[in-house]
Amino acid sequence: MTRRRLLLGLFFFLPLLLATCAVPVTVERVDPRTVHRELTANVLTVGEESGASRNVLYRWDLTERFESDPEGALAQLHAAVVGGRAGRDELFALAELSFLHAERTGKQEYYLAAAVYAYALLFPYGAADPLYPVDPRLRLAVDLYNRGLTSGFASADRSVVELRGGTRALPFGELTVELDPKWLRWGDRRLMNFVRRRA
Repeated sequence: MTRRRLLLGLFFFLPLLLATCAVPVTVERVDPRTVHRELTANVLTVGEESGASRNVLYRWDLTERFESDPEGALAQLHAAVVGGRAGRDELFALAELSFLHAERTGKQEYYLAAAVYAYALLFPYGAADPLYPVDPRLRLAVDLYNRGLTSGFASADRSVVELRGGTRALPFGELTVELDPKWLRWGDRRLMNFVRRRA
């Protein structure tokens, strides 16, 4: 009787087991340049978030929310970082995703937010660990900081960078900027008319 049940069970479950094992898996050879391009793709090179930021969105179950409500997703991630429940990975994602949202909407406060997040990642406060020098996110964080500032301080027609002090809005508060005119002197010349390069 036991043998009969075993055979009957095999009769029913063996096709299911074989069907499960028969799922086609293919491997495709790709040249190293294509692989490198895909691995290093980011908001500045292809206009989409990097794999690192995509992983953060997935980990926090924010992938769909970022597509439908990017500002809400960024606010949720910001709250996790400020609340001490998140770290460097999330800070990097905030910098890149804020820049991406700014590119899509033109909202300067998100360019400035990208610069603030990138700065916090590059120069961590207190006992926080900085990124390792070989971490590929380090170079991207530097670029996000620079591009966030130049886009955040761009003129209305986006042709020049307007360096001036004052208070600027951020998605999560305000940024107070101090600019001493002597910082704009180079020898006997005054630096002015900072032309913004078109992307």
